[in-house]
Amino acid sequence: MKLQEIIRSPPDKSIEIYIRQGHPENYRDILKEVKYKEIFSVIVDTLPENMHLFLRCLLQLQMNDYRYHYLFTTFDIETFDLEDFKYNFVNMTAFRVVDTSNIQVRRTLRDMEKFQPIGHSILNKSTIIKAEPALIYDSVNVFAKGLHALERSATLSIANLSCESENPWSDGSSLFNYINARQPHRQQREPNHRPKQQQKTLSKSF
Repeated sequence: MKLQEIIRSPPDKSIEIYIRQGHPENYRDILKEVKYKEIFSVIVDTLPENMHLFLRCLLQLQMNDYRYHYLFTTFDIETFDLEDFKYNFVNMTAFRVVDTSNIQVRRTLRDMEKFQPIGHSILNKSTIIKAEPALIYDSVNVFAKGLHALERSATLSIANLSCESENPWSDGSSLFNYINARQPHRQQREPNHRPKQQQKTLSKSF
């Protein structure tokens, strides 16, 4: 999500928008200001590695009741521990890029679990994969299928190419077209909750 688009959106006299740029050292100060101003709709754009600190500050300041509506721009919200937010009726909205209800996706994730001890963990827990490795998997998968489709329709001519040379690979445009024609798993961005419109909205870039 580009927060600049919110700033450029048509003005609405019934909505006030506050923008704050924060970091772990001043999370509490900014959230105290949010609480004091009675701002209950908050868009949070934060680095994943800082998310646990931000969530902890919410709990410490008791900003986790039914009045608050948080929209997180991260696609990995399911990978964080949200157990402490389940029973206070706080509204937390996020989106996912992986449709875990898809049978083929579930099968792929089960195969990935078998390789968990090797290299970095790509699955946070069963059926939960982070957005970055999911997109990398889709990219490699689509490229492989496009290359396979090209190989079936033509004899590939292998050539030594240089990054410093402007000479293109003769089959490059064909491969590009085959890649564009491929349809990966249809992915779904599914919100957990839909926040109600409030009078004040705070946009944060952490």
